[in-house]
Amino acid sequence: MHFERKQKVGGLVDLPVGGAFYSANKAGRRSRGVMGKALAGGAFLFLLGLCYQALFPVSPSNAATDDVELELEVAPTIGMALDKTSLTLYDSTQCETGDTAEQCAEKGMLPTSSGTQVSANMNVYVTTNANGYTLKVYTLSPTNEMKHINSSVTADINPTAGQLSTLAANTWGVKYGAGNWMAVGESESSPTTIVESVSPTSAICSAVLNGSGVSAYEACVSAGTADKSVITFGANITDALPSGRYTNDVVFSVVAKTSNRVGGN
Repeated sequence: MHFERKQKVGGLVDLPVGGAFYSANKAGRRSRGVMGKALAGGAFLFLLGLCYQALFPVSPSNAATDDVELELEVAPTIGMALDKTSLTLYDSTQCETGDTAEQCAEKGMLPTSSGTQVSANMNVYVTTNANGYTLKVYTLSPTNEMKHINSSVTADINPTAGQLSTLAANTWGVKYGAGNWMAVGESESSPTTIVESVSPTSAICSAVLNGSGVSAYEACVSAGTADKSVITFGANITDALPSGRYTNDVVFSVVAKTSNRVGGN
């Protein structure tokens, strides 16, 4: 409507006849100029409308959104419990009838010039529904030597060398059942394997998973839901060692075995 009014005004200009053609052309040029501006303005408004719809889309009135929490609980496939109640190293052959546990341990820790073999057992309980497991040991210290608690004492108890039936003087080690003595691994990256199992227990023992106590662990062993491994720590000490306490921290690690089968029908 705006463009049409402009045309009519241009056509009613009162000029002499000689200038009428000129006026009509002028009016025509004005009309084409106004038309170009109107088309450009319309295109701008059209693009502006597209941008607005892209930035602020209209949501349909019949749509809605909601969210849901996805949860997955992975059941344990292996568990381990330790019975450390009797882990005091001494020579039980030095005990006499009527000795208390403390007296027996005290007598059994006396070193001799030829060496006194001291040892202690601990039980490791494992439960798994995997294809067996691997039980390993290593020390937390940077070394697998047993160090004196007084840092000024430089003497220590060295790890046994190789797998031996007896411990050399002033060495220590670990063994499984009636096996040979072995050195405890120096670190997590270089552990010592002491048990290799190739079969699962009949089921997972919840008592082992929950740390319910020795009597509950033994019940699982009787039911076939847990394995029990007797692990022995030992040392051979002589009177050449300075008196005092020698220690090291040992870590037990049990890893479930996965199936070696790949593919199949």
